[in-house]
Amino acid sequence: MLGGLDGNIHRMKEEHARAVDSVREAIASLGSLSVDPTSAENIEQQYAEEGFEMTEWLRSFLDSYEGLTIRYPFMNRVCSLSTTVEACLEAPHATPRSMRIYSKRIGIPVLPVGAAFETEDSLLLARNGDFLFASDAGIQWFAHGFESSARALVTGDWDRTFHSTTSATGETLAHLLR
Repeated sequence: MLGGLDGNIHRMKEEHARAVDSVREAIASLGSLSVDPTSAENIEQQYAEEGFEMTEWLRSFLDSYEGLTIRYPFMNRVCSLSTTVEACLEAPHATPRSMRIYSKRIGIPVLPVGAAFETEDSLLLARNGDFLFASDAGIQWFAHGFESSARALVTGDWDRTFHSTTSATGETLAHLLR
């Protein structure tokens, strides 16, 4: 029986392997998946250096899905979504200030967990488990749960409506959340 730190590392690796298998099943033959996770210590350090708080729900997502890259065909080219820390934190909209703006507009806290497309849209995780995209064009609700998000991405089965990041009336986009 494993205990202490060794036991936690073993548990995290098992969780990550189960999550990777779930994503692989979700995208089936429509896309490909590569896996290159970052060590837990490096993840926390990189998020902290960028000014982000490591919440329980962010940690849970990263333990399961950090380090994945999904590639899939779309309109005669290959698109991708990456949950690597590097891709996530290098995305143009993955800043603490942007997250405060998006959280206020959406009506629930969000944090960056990935980047997608050639435009490096930020993949946002909402505290309730919903995923959204944020870009220069606005905010798009994507799906609830990461496996559902992966499936929606590769099948193209998601609402591509852009919603403004600002509201003159203070209205939130909470109606988008599931």
